[in-house]
Amino acid sequence: AALISARVPQQLAAASRTRGGYAWMPWRWPSRGNAGADDVRKSSHQRGGEGGEGQASSDRAKLHVQHADTITGIRYGEGDAAGNVVGGSGYERELEHEREGRRNIAAACYGFARSSEGRVAIVAAGSLGFLCAWAEGQHDRVVHRYAVGALARLVAASFGQTVGPARETRGDGVRLENSSSSGHTAPAVASNKPSDTPAAGVVHAETDTIPLLTRYQRKTALRAAMTALRSGDGQAACFATAALRSVALEGDVRAHRDLVSLGAPALLLGLLTRPGEGWAAEQEIAEATRRTTVAGYGRGGRKKSAGKDGGGDAPAAAGRRVASAQANGGARGCAMRALQAFTSEAAAELGVLPTAIVRVWGGVILLAEVANGQHGCKEASLQKQASVLLTTLGL
Repeated sequence: AALISARVPQQLAAASRTRGGYAWMPWRWPSRGNAGADDVRKSSHQRGGEGGEGQASSDRAKLHVQHADTITGIRYGEGDAAGNVVGGSGYERELEHEREGRRNIAAACYGFARSSEGRVAIVAAGSLGFLCAWAEGQHDRVVHRYAVGALARLVAASFGQTVGPARETRGDGVRLENSSSSGHTAPAVASNKPSDTPAAGVVHAETDTIPLLTRYQRKTALRAAMTALRSGDGQAACFATAALRSVALEGDVRAHRDLVSLGAPALLLGLLTRPGEGWAAEQEIAEATRRTTVAGYGRGGRKKSAGKDGGGDAPAAAGRRVASAQANGGARGCAMRALQAFTSEAAAELGVLPTAIVRVWGGVILLAEVANGQHGCKEASLQKQASVLLTTLGL
C-alpha cells in the first residue's frame, strides 16, 4: 500500500518508456544475431545530420554494427564475458545497465500483480502495454519470464476481480460517492458478495463494477503470455498455462473462443511434446556455455587443463546439462494440467475447448504417443494422464 500511495507503479511505467525500455531505441535490439543492421544504419541517418546528436547517434550505430556478435552475447546474458572480448567499453556497460533495469521493472510488476490493489495499480498506470511487448520480445529470457508471470496473474484475476468507485444510492435517487478529501473518487475493489442490511435512509448499496481487464485487454495479454509456450522457458510456460487454466475453468463462451482463436490447444500439445525448444532455451544454453568457456581460461589468457577447474569439453557439457534440465522440467506437467482443464466439466458444458483439441491437426496422435511413452514422456503418471484425457475426449 505504501508503494502504491507513493505512485511507484506509475514510475515503473514511465521508466519502461524511457532508456530502460525497448521502445526507447528499437534499432538497438535486432530480433536475432546480426539481423537489423540495415535498420541500424537507416535509424542513424534519420536521427540527425552532420555533427551534434546525429553524429553521435551515427557513431553509436557504427559501434553497434561493428560489435554485433558481442552485443548479441550481452543480450544473451553472459555479462562480463563480452567486456573481456571488447575491452569493457562504456557502450557495453550501458547495455548491461539497461538490461538490469528492464529486469528490475518486470520483477516489480510481477510482485505488484500478486495483490488485488497492486493489479489495479499497474493496470491503471498503463503497464499492460510494455508488459505485453516484453513478453513477446525475444531479447532477455529473465524479462520475458517476469512479464509473462505478471500477465498471467492479471488474466487469472480478470474474471473474479472488478474495479469501480464505491457508491450508495438513497431512496430519492441521490448518489453518494465515497470520495477522498481531494475530491477524487477512491478506487475500490468490488465484491460480488451480497451487501449487508443498508443503514437507515439508504435503500441499497452498490458498486459501479468494471472488470479489471476488458475482453480486448485480456485477449491481448493472453496472446503475449502464450508466447511462453514456445519460448523454451519452463517457468514462463508454467505461468502461461496457469492463465489458460483460469480462463478454461470459467463458464465464459467468448473467453473459450478467444483461446481457440489464439491457438491455445495446438500450443499446449507442442509444449507437451517439445518443452525445451525455443529461443529462451537456446539463450540459456548459450549463457551456460559462455560462462564455462570464460571460466576455462586462467591468468594471462592461458587455457586451463581439462578437469574440474574447466577447459576441455566443459562448455559442451554445461550446454547439455541445461538442455536436459529444460527437457525434464515441469513444463510437461503444466501443459497436461491445462489440457485437463480444457476438458473439465466447466469446459465440457460449452464444448468449445474439447472440440478444439480434437480438431488440432495430429493432436490426437500426439496424445496417443505420449500415452505410449514417446516424445520423452517417460513418467508413468504423465502417460496415465494422457490416457485419461483421451478417454475424456471419447477416443
